[in-house]
Amino acid sequence: MKMTFGVLNGVLAAVLLFGAASAQSSCDCELEVGASCVYYEWVGQKAITCQSTSFTCDRCVCVAGGSMSCLLGTGTSLDSSCNVISTTYAECPAAAPAGPQGWVLGAVLESCDDVCTDAANPCFAPQITDLNSVSVTTPGFLTAFVSTQFGLTVTENPCGGGTCVDASPVVADGFTNALAAPSQVAATCSATYAKGGRICCCSPDGSHCPV
Repeated sequence: MKMTFGVLNGVLAAVLLFGAASAQSSCDCELEVGASCVYYEWVGQKAITCQSTSFTCDRCVCVAGGSMSCLLGTGTSLDSSCNVISTTYAECPAAAPAGPQGWVLGAVLESCDDVCTDAANPCFAPQITDLNSVSVTTPGFLTAFVSTQFGLTVTENPCGGGTCVDASPVVADGFTNALAAPSQVAATCSATYAKGGRICCCSPDGSHCPV
């Protein structure tokens, strides 16, 4: 019978042995990518030979002060002499869901830094500036854009000033009124707007946010 460690959350769980008296249910841990792993099995017609097989795996291991928290699971496996032993292993936590990519409509008082939660797709302010500029110079563009991107029916008006300038374009007044700022020089990712949600570009280079 081949004894292998179960795959947990898409990543091979690393087997870590603890004392029988250990009452831990979790540990600080780190993910090891491309680690050298091994399993043991009896082979031969009479299963008299203990054989090892090495392979590359991704696994979590308990490390003091590790950046993640792993639950500890228990089970059995074969040791290097193919004796059945009890084991305790670190279960890799489920991967955090990827954040948004492309154009995203934020909530009231939410900055685009808050909206773009995926480090691979951070807020890209230049594309927001371009959207505002096109919206200012092309009547009806922002209305159609908001309808296509977010399924909202809105009116379209210029932003009067204040925090709306750095945050524009925004969808305000209960998400019924799209605003662009004629006086905007450059949008900022950190700006917020108290009366509506920002239209944010979540992309490393703006390529996911066509205007």
